[in-house]
Amino acid sequence: SLLRLSISYPGGHVQTVVESIYGADAALSWTVPEDSGAGTATYRLSTEGCGCGPDDKGATAAEQVSAIAGEFVIE
Repeated sequence: SLLRLSISYPGGHVQTVVESIYGADAALSWTVPEDSGAGTATYRLSTEGCGCGPDDKGATAAEQVSAIAGEFVIE
């Protein structure tokens, strides 16, 4: 599965961080761009993919997508 974090900064810059998930726990880290501007940034964190391979008949399980959105303040 993939963990995708998309961030829109007050100055208009958009940043996307993508990491693979291999277990139940995951962690993301990123650096806020210096030109991001002060104010409210918004984000969307989503998971994509089922994290499973083909079964013994070659079929792959349906993709599952979950997402959450929010905001944080840059001073």
